Amino acid sequence: MKTRTTFIQMVAAMICLLVLGSPGWAQTTTFTDADATDSLITNPLNWDNGLPTNGVTGTIEIDAQAPGNTAFDGYTITQTGGTLTRSGGSTTAFLLGTGSYEVTGGAFSGFGSPNISAGGSLVLQDGTLSFTSGDTSINGSLTINGGTMTVGRRLIGNGIFTINGGVVNSLAAGIDNNIGGNNLGSGKFYLNGGDIDFRFMQVGNAAIDFFFGGTTAGNLASFAESVQGFSVQSSGWTTIHLFSVLVAAIVYRCPWENP
Repeated sequence: MKTRTTFIQMVAAMICLLVLGSPGWAQTTTFTDADATDSLITNPLNWDNGLPTNGVTGTIEIDAQAPGNTAFDGYTITQTGGTLTRSGGSTTAFLLGTGSYEVTGGAFSGFGSPNISAGGSLVLQDGTLSFTSGDTSINGSLTINGGTMTVGRRLIGNGIFTINGGVVNSLAAGIDNNIGGNNLGSGKFYLNGGDIDFRFMQVGNAAIDFFFGGTTAGNLASFAESVQGFSVQSSGWTTIHLFSVLVAAIVYRCPWENP
């Protein structure tokens, strides 16, 4: 009888290991802010199942803090509520290394600028991302499907920027209020919908691709002041792709057109 019981226990243990280790049984962890010493998302004691790394997906539902100028490598986080702020008193960057951070609710506040490394993904579904200064450097991917993102200066980089909905705007004045930059990357900008509230689209001599298309009409009225660098298209450095589904919605006037 004892042998039979032991055999059943072994089989049950094996089944548990198979189920827990299968792709359909994803491991999760939730931010609890349990450690009295800090509220950092990099502190494993502030999560109920350890850090959201190595295949573990984390959820943030309450206020939390992130150390500025520290890259988050291998993190997988979905923020559904609360406000993520920087630790410390100085204005510092939000550095996303390899990994993903998705915001479906809540806010970012107090960071100087975001820097998304190659292999990193920042997605805004809803909520508010507020950055106060500096360029938004996109070497991974930045996707805006809803909500509002405010940046301190330009959108630049060698990665992929996509807006399907929501609002993106800049606090900068003059030529610094632009997307693309001049000699500052070879990224791809997919403007499919939503509102792009910048004063300039600058391509200079950078190897940048701009795609105007998608299935949702957007508002590009803020480019009416100047669409710089279109003459560079003939050099082969920059390509402007206009898809018919959005052509009717583009309301800016190219520099060579009469008022």
